[in-house]
Amino acid sequence: MDAKISLSLRQVLILLILVILITAIATLFIFIFGQQSGLSLVRGTPTPKITATPTMPPLPKAMTATPKPKETQQIIFTDETAARLLQEGAVSDAPVQVQSVHFTSQSVTLAGELNYMGYQGALEMEGLPYVENQRLLFRVSSITLDGQPLPQLLFPAVEEQANSLFKQMLDGYDIQAVELQDGQMIVTASPW
Repeated sequence: MDAKISLSLRQVLILLILVILITAIATLFIFIFGQQSGLSLVRGTPTPKITATPTMPPLPKAMTATPKPKETQQIIFTDETAARLLQEGAVSDAPVQVQSVHFTSQSVTLAGELNYMGYQGALEMEGLPYVENQRLLFRVSSITLDGQPLPQLLFPAVEEQANSLFKQMLDGYDIQAVELQDGQMIVTASPW
């Protein structure tokens, strides 16, 4: 009795394998001859021949015009202008209160007062502005408090405040480039 069930099961499995093979061969045949001609062969209808190449109608003039490029401009910040704008944009309880700014061709120096996480006193920080994702950002390279270097633990908080102030100063502009010169910072930007 077991041999008969096994034989019957074997026959079912062989039949199933044959059906899968025939289906795979038919699919391959249709794929090789293309969908249209393959279906025509299956249906027994001749494949129509295409003699004319379809053409696209011309685009309307409004769709072919190139958009006007954004107008770029240079915004120049002097030491005094930048210090004034940073003071005006500062929140009264912010950790850093900027009193002066000095631009050189190598860096930006901000001087003021710090009151953050128990640190209080005269602050001087040096760093570089840079452009990322059309925003002007500031990377701190050193911070001193009353002439003593501060730990890098404070750099992110100071950078965050500086970046917030730069964002306020240049709100409404996409920034392309920044250049430092003695006494000024030149920002190339385009208005939104």
